Amino acid sequence: MYSYGAYAQNEWPLDPMPSQHQILGTIGEYRNTNRFHRGIDMLNKNESDLNVYAIYGGKVFHNGITEAANAILTIGAILYVHVKLDPRLTNGMTVSQGELIGTMIEETGWSTHLHLQNADYNFLNHHLDPFKDNEPPKIHSVDFRKNGCDLNTNTPQFSTQIPINGENHTLIFNKVDIIADIHGPGVNSDGSARTKNKLVPYSISYEINNYLNNSVDGAPVKNFEFEEYPADNLNASKVFGKGTSQSSPFYYILTSHPSTAPVDRYWNTGLRIGITDTWPDNITLDARSNDEAQYPDGAYSLHIEAKDIKFDADPPLVTQKTERVLVDNFRPYVRK
Repeated sequence: MYSYGAYAQNEWPLDPMPSQHQILGTIGEYRNTNRFHRGIDMLNKNESDLNVYAIYGGKVFHNGITEAANAILTIGAILYVHVKLDPRLTNGMTVSQGELIGTMIEETGWSTHLHLQNADYNFLNHHLDPFKDNEPPKIHSVDFRKNGCDLNTNTPQFSTQIPINGENHTLIFNKVDIIADIHGPGVNSDGSARTKNKLVPYSISYEINNYLNNSVDGAPVKNFEFEEYPADNLNASKVFGKGTSQSSPFYYILTSHPSTAPVDRYWNTGLRIGITDTWPDNITLDARSNDEAQYPDGAYSLHIEAKDIKFDADPPLVTQKTERVLVDNFRPYVRK
């Protein structure tokens, strides 16, 4: 058994507790109120069974709201959302692990479900045990646009294709936003795909390789990793591209960062060699000629990777996609 701080592998809050149940949503997905989803949405594999059980013992508190969206039951740091308090209990009573604490409130227009949440804790990664996800995430599309994209704004797309050695390369220059539609299906109780729902991968990264297939920067860029909930909801409008919706697609702006300022980042294809970009959105870090450039004009491959959760001895399910680009920032000029 692995331990993560005060938490270890724990059974599910649905009956039977030692069994997997359906996953409808997870941390990091877009929600229509321009925010990140903050917890794990689940439903009993027997969908008529709406009972909810405590995964940890402690004192019970309920906010008294009976409307599904805002009904919250709390035990310690754990939130059980969309739940009605069991009539045997009152606020302040102590319950034991595994004890019945309430029932899911049936919803209209959306699947009745339990939302399980801790402020900084991804329950799927820290093991609701057992859990299997047999379907890898999918990278549905990759788009290159001029920097400045966000949830409400599309900038001009780089769409010119240049064939090199029989393969098309997207012509790009200056400051570029990399946007990808990435998600996988929900998960049934047996680990198979629940196509009715869409889940974000646990992590998304990209790596820029030169024509020799060597990493230019030495390591992938890992801005998106949902080990925990992104710190600021306001960032959601800066890291999701236009056209994103709650039911998918999820257009992630891979060059932005959901948790660390500056949020609005980009790939500066004209960056000066030896300089670490701080994304000031001006020309102070730009090369003046091709021989000063970290990404000299030429062909590159962009490797995008999406990973699901890793469980114990099971390796993570991984999906990769390669996009080929041609960087073209500089024209020949006379030095002196």
